[in-house]
Amino acid sequence: MNTIFSPKDKNGNLKSLSSWNKVENRYKKIIEDVKEVYLANINNDNIVSIYIIGSITTGNAKYGISDIDSFVLVKNEQVDNNWIKEESEIISQNYKCVSKVGLKVVPIEEVLKQKDVFKAFLIKTQGLCIYGEDLNYKLPKFKPDREIALPKITKFSKYIKEAREAILVEDDVDKIKLLCRKYNKVLIRTAGLLVIEKTHEYSNDVNTCLSLFLKYYPEFENDLTYSLDLVENPISDKEIIITHLEKMKDKFSPIIDRF
Repeated sequence: MNTIFSPKDKNGNLKSLSSWNKVENRYKKIIEDVKEVYLANINNDNIVSIYIIGSITTGNAKYGISDIDSFVLVKNEQVDNNWIKEESEIISQNYKCVSKVGLKVVPIEEVLKQKDVFKAFLIKTQGLCIYGEDLNYKLPKFKPDREIALPKITKFSKYIKEAREAILVEDDVDKIKLLCRKYNKVLIRTAGLLVIEKTHEYSNDVNTCLSLFLKYYPEFENDLTYSLDLVENPISDKEIIITHLEKMKDKFSPIIDRF
């Protein structure tokens, strides 16, 4: 199993893995479409920056499995978001090389004042600016430690509840599979964050997160290997998906409480 870690400088601060040079040609048209969707739906004077996040920007994307996460930073947080769901689905359906396209509007103050520490962290370590000002230089440096892990770990139970609600009301088989993949990714990445103070490493790659976690909790191997299989080969059986996610929430609970 290949492991992909975020690189660190000599002081242990995380460096960015993202680069335009690492973006494969088959993803460049999607990135252009994402940019144009934001520009078409938001007053351009209100836009500060548009970012793509994740494996596509680091050259580690998996065809048909990886998704494109993106967000636009805006000056005025009063922005109509009603277009996001439809536009996301349209772009996602147009490209088979990604599982889905995520769009989000984020007020710039949340990032610069670090009300949303994890967003600032994502820009610093995984963000590829595709429009506007790249704010990387304005943000603090981050180490692979509790500070960056805690915002996600404390929301884990909320994510599982969110997963249950979304899956139960969805009837489209393909969308259920997308939810299956999405929340099992969340599960495995949370596992990687739970051992960050032991490993002093950060990775967004699910295989790497799995490998890191199992070094300390080998008893989870069967359950998390199954989660990885659900990422790579998602299913549409609602009961099986929800049962697995809720079982893992209960098994993670004492580890989260100790974090």
